[in-house]
Amino acid sequence: MPCVAFAEVSTLFLALGTINSKWRNDLGFGISFLIGRILFHACVVVYAFQTYKNNYWIAPALPFPLHVHWFYKWTLGYLYPKKKIE
Repeated sequence: MPCVAFAEVSTLFLALGTINSKWRNDLGFGISFLIGRILFHACVVVYAFQTYKNNYWIAPALPFPLHVHWFYKWTLGYLYPKKKIE
């Protein structure tokens, strides 16, 4: 499934911000993470469940709870940022 590389777009946003702080885009990262790692991933799991009549859907489903947890933590950090200590 080469189309799963689509889920790595959020990694590109994260990497660009690491290379140059001017290129950091937290909202772009969050939106691409939601679309690529949560929504697209859910579609892949549902497709695998409906298409294959064995347990092949389990493999793509395993990292899904972790991605949901990461997105939840990112959302909290984005909505309620910690104050910087000066």
